[in-house]
Amino acid sequence: MQNIIAELPIELRALIDKMSAAWQVIDKGEKDYHWDLIWCELNAEINLSELQGIITAEQAQFLRKEYLRIKND
Repeated sequence: MQNIIAELPIELRALIDKMSAAWQVIDKGEKDYHWDLIWCELNAEINLSELQGIITAEQAQFLRKEYLRIKND
């Protein structure tokens, strides 16, 4: 599933990169004062991409789990 990243629109890839960088800061126990903004932007972009048919529901779920750290119930 990791191969989907290269196929994503540049806007979505840029937000994934920002989110990954923010998680690196958070995981070190430091504060990232823009984390919540980046998280919301990425979540919205994933949702929009799914609704527009740019990515599948399966791809969207993978991105939410991997980059937003949303767990499946």
